[in-house]
Amino acid sequence: GGFGVPLLRLDIGTLYNKYHGETERNLRAALKNAEMLSPCVLWLDEIEKALATEGSDDGVSRRVLGYLLTWMAERKGKVFLVATANDVSALP
Repeated sequence: GGFGVPLLRLDIGTLYNKYHGETERNLRAALKNAEMLSPCVLWLDEIEKALATEGSDDGVSRRVLGYLLTWMAERKGKVFLVATANDVSALP
């Protein structure tokens, strides 16, 4: 990118999996990859797909949000996080 660091695009919706625990595992792997490539910019595209408050997903969205917030507070690598949303009213 123009800043001399890689731009990584993560479409959060692609992380979701029907099997219990797989969504969270996919998120952990994606964030670990971003840390391995740091310094970088991690672009979370359409973040409302992961954090939507409507519907029943057995708490997956809540766990994804919790893990993402914890990672943001504790991350070791130099990963600059940018998020986009098509519908901000769908965010918690």
